[in-house]
Amino acid sequence: MQATKRLKAIAVDAATSGFLLGQFESRLALGEIEMKSGQIAAGRTRLAALEKEASEKGFILIARKAQRNAGD
Repeated sequence: MQATKRLKAIAVDAATSGFLLGQFESRLALGEIEMKSGQIAAGRTRLAALEKEASEKGFILIARKAQRNAGD
């Protein structure tokens, strides 16, 4: 899927440049796509890791969204 490839590239670029919000938002979108496309295990794994990392870095809203979407 082209959107997934693009989001992965954005996450890598954001991580490389130190832009945490962009990295977290793209990872959240990827996790949501995985969950909605039937890749439940992959989505939950991605969202759980994102929740932990975002919470540790103080991005509470992103962490909450990741937690909520992992439970779908």
